[in-house]
Amino acid sequence: MIVLEGGTDAASMVLFDPEVFPEGYDDTDDPMDAIEQLDEMRRLVWMNTAADGGYSLGLCTDGVLPEGLAPHARASEFCGGGIEVPGGELVFAGIEYTFRHDDSFLRKHRHMGERCEIPAGSYAITLYEMDYPEGFLGGRLAERLTDAQRFQHSLMNRLAPIGCLAALVAVGLLASLVVVGPGRWKAVALAVAAALIAPALILGRLRPYREARRVQREVERLYPDYVAALERIGP
Repeated sequence: MIVLEGGTDAASMVLFDPEVFPEGYDDTDDPMDAIEQLDEMRRLVWMNTAADGGYSLGLCTDGVLPEGLAPHARASEFCGGGIEVPGGELVFAGIEYTFRHDDSFLRKHRHMGERCEIPAGSYAITLYEMDYPEGFLGGRLAERLTDAQRFQHSLMNRLAPIGCLAALVAVGLLASLVVVGPGRWKAVALAVAAALIAPALILGRLRPYREARRVQREVERLYPDYVAALERIGP
């Protein structure tokens, strides 16, 4: 299974080969018109995710879902049943990062889309939304972590929200120092905020936590948000 990751700020992801878009697409003022038409023609897959954020897609080019994923697969309504891959490349990206030739916007924001090569041709496609039980991914992660990694990963989950809140407070205090001027209470509050930020920063540099994050990424890629089963049906 090939796993692609991307993101969107427009609540829509697209799986496409750039060559399905018409010439001039990169300069059009209304890209949605082309995307809707190509989706209806089964030349690309347009997914309304209903929310902004990051998403992952597993591609099964043999048409078969991995055994461990099949029980959690639910047929998605966003797939018309086919996709065209004339250039032998598939891109999974937010709708705002689609392109024909000019991929500069996606290259500038690389985390918003990934691509892979598959044999050129026409494919039947079945798209699944994955529905994992509550705590499923956490359980798979815990199985692969050592005790030290598990402890530090759990600790970071508790420290990170505190550190983020403290960072926001610190930024506000620094802005206040510049605009309004210094004050004893501000200096004390800034020191407290820095003390709350420090543990997360230190923990993030420790090897067991870095290893836990690496394993977490591996687990997340084993269990993507969507899975597409592809079966080649023509040249």
